[in-house]
Amino acid sequence: MPKRYIPNDSWSQKAKQEGFRARSVFKLQELDETFSLFENGMAVLDLGAAPGSWSQYAAQKGCSVTAIDLQHMEAIEGVTVHQADITDKTAMDALLCDTHFDLILSDLAPKTSGIKLIKRFVQVGAFVVLIGVIAASGITSLMESRAKVQRSRERGAAWNKMTEKWRDYGERHADWKRRYALARARLNRAREQGDINDIGTSMEEVSALLEEAKALRAYYRTLQEESDATADAFEREQ
Repeated sequence: MPKRYIPNDSWSQKAKQEGFRARSVFKLQELDETFSLFENGMAVLDLGAAPGSWSQYAAQKGCSVTAIDLQHMEAIEGVTVHQADITDKTAMDALLCDTHFDLILSDLAPKTSGIKLIKRFVQVGAFVVLIGVIAASGITSLMESRAKVQRSRERGAAWNKMTEKWRDYGERHADWKRRYALARARLNRAREQGDINDIGTSMEEVSALLEEAKALRAYYRTLQEESDATADAFEREQ
């Protein structure tokens, strides 16, 4: 059973206290904090904007906002509000003709029946309409921004992985140096004492550590190659 909607919960009260029209503003705020969606002076299109909390948020970020909704929406400072049906191609062409937007926002929630199949059909239809508006208006900045965000996250993940590998190498190298110093000290002590058995055991330990050093050097070269290849790949993407 879905969670019961409480029309005046703590988030709604918080939104009201901060001057926003709906608690949905906090969804947008979270997205903005994660992806840095807004920049001062951006042209933003808000589809299905009513009651207007997303348009309010974008306007407060210094954006020029155009808001469109089928329902009447009270005026918002810094926002151009249009009452129109986004499925009406003629109306949308008239509103968006020769207009460039840097970012599209949409929290569309079409009115539906309680029949799941019909609800899903209407929701898919709304999504198709949204994609049509994007294509008809020549708006690609949102897709490009998301692609850039994804590439940035991939680069970050790749560098984090390399950092972990270098940290692992550093820890292994420090441990090897410690063990090698102890082994050399034991060998020197055995030589001073003239203990043949201890000398033999210590020499075997030192030899094993020298072989381990070869593997560490090979690992070091591999990490250098991986780091160089990763850096080259990122440069090609710029």
